[in-house]
Amino acid sequence: MKTFTLLTGSVLAALAVSLTLVSCGDKDAESSDPPERKSSPKANPVDSGTDGREKATPPVDLESEVIGYWAPDTERIIREMEEKMKDEPEALAMTRALMAPMLSSMAVEIPEKGKFFIHMMGQKQEATYIVKSVDLSSNSFNVETTTEGEDGEMELESGTFTINGETLALTGGKEDGPLDSLFLIRIDEADFKKRQDAKIPDSILDLPEGPDPEEDDVIDPAPGD
Repeated sequence: MKTFTLLTGSVLAALAVSLTLVSCGDKDAESSDPPERKSSPKANPVDSGTDGREKATPPVDLESEVIGYWAPDTERIIREMEEKMKDEPEALAMTRALMAPMLSSMAVEIPEKGKFFIHMMGQKQEATYIVKSVDLSSNSFNVETTTEGEDGEMELESGTFTINGETLALTGGKEDGPLDSLFLIRIDEADFKKRQDAKIPDSILDLPEGPDPEEDDVIDPAPGD
């Protein structure tokens, strides 16, 4: 677990900070026009099968659109990482070697509004969210997520969640890792099951771990004890 926590910290942080949904979309939709889609705003014809009244445009519910299964867009993430770390070739090579197997086994499960699960290398982390603000014009949400830390304390993070068709862009409020954003693509249940059952690759299990704190911080007994 120590190795898993150490290596996945930046990725899980990016998710926990930014993988968020919208629970108050209806409230904001009442005071905001829905975002423009590919069709023209005038492309809401009168239903010829009715009495001539124009159909009302339903409110945009982006929260419902993100329910399902998601996986990292590995190619795009690697490109973003290479651009950010282009001046650190050695660090880039090491990070890429670690990130590739992690991303290939990662999946995000959003079963319902207000809750999601992060699956990676046989581990699972649960998180909940609340929405702080909504920008329907850009399909983005500023949210606050809650996850349980290693010490059992609940941790609050903030970030931005953006949906664009079958993709999600997750941007965190911190810049302490190789990723500022995490890009996801929608997957089906079969692909999700494969990722959910994935184990920690041998290439990661073989990485050396540092000594435990108790091995380094041995307190010498006081004289006379």
